[in-house]
Amino acid sequence: MGSTTRQAAREPELTKLGATDVILDQDGKLQTDKTFDNAIDLIGVTTSIDTLSHVKQGGFYSLVGMVTGQWIWKEFDPFTNLAGKFATVYDSTAVDKKLVKEMFNLINKNHLEIPIAKVFKLDEIQDAQSYVMEKNRPLGQVIVSND
Repeated sequence: MGSTTRQAAREPELTKLGATDVILDQDGKLQTDKTFDNAIDLIGVTTSIDTLSHVKQGGFYSLVGMVTGQWIWKEFDPFTNLAGKFATVYDSTAVDKKLVKEMFNLINKNHLEIPIAKVFKLDEIQDAQSYVMEKNRPLGQVIVSND
């Protein structure tokens, strides 16, 4: 399982959490020639073309995050970027309970640790977005809770 980071100093932490490949992302470009069976894109359409270039033929690409404020693929050629690959988008409007259960089963089965950097309340969602974009924030997921 691979991971990306914009900070090379985080490689040991990501390896400790189970990443077998840690790839540096510089200015939205992955610093590797490797290709992978699957990719989950947490950034959004500004990085998707580069991410797709690292997906093997027959592989899967899933866009699940949109943190850059750009919502439309610009100058996107599906024949070049998607040829022989499968792509999907996941958002939180149609949550499949079976898939969520399967995800947690995999997390537990593989003893994955998912660090949490910070928790925000729903009315702090703009602060959460700003925090996510901070370069030197602590490693881990940012949670927005409606509790």
